Amino acid sequence: MLTNARIVCIYQPVASASAWYALNRGFMLRASQTCLTVGLISFIGILAEPSQDQLRLWKNMKHQLMAEDGYKYFETGMKHALIPELCGTVISATPSEHPTSVVLALSDRSSAEVTVRFVRVVPQEKKLVGVAFPGRINRGDEIHFEGIPVHFDQEPFMLTFDVTLDRLTHLAK
Repeated sequence: MLTNARIVCIYQPVASASAWYALNRGFMLRASQTCLTVGLISFIGILAEPSQDQLRLWKNMKHQLMAEDGYKYFETGMKHALIPELCGTVISATPSEHPTSVVLALSDRSSAEVTVRFVRVVPQEKKLVGVAFPGRINRGDEIHFEGIPVHFDQEPFMLTFDVTLDRLTHLAK
């Protein structure tokens, strides 16, 4: 029996900041065909290097989002769901010193595809608030993150995630 929840359990619906806070780095399987498909792709990649697995997961999600029913896929299968770790190359950081958001390329090193907004949970108020990264992030740096998709534009393609700093790793080039 497979017990590694990070591989099997891809999506956790999160309806509010308090739900995010309650997750405490846990994952639960969401029963929908879309999620099971993504979970299967992640499972198939279990023997591959983590970066290859992350890239496969991202390419599958992007393919689904670019399809004719991409907005429906986002609204029913991704929005407010915790997505497992992805990895991207920094295209830009706003501002460069103590940024509150970064734009990343995930498929290659130059195509802007994802905006990561840095947030923290305020449990008493049950909401997320924007925060600044405690340092500088440069173009070309690598960011690993787990986050919650909150907005999607198909043309030009851009998926926006809210990410807490404890679910982010910054690797300077």
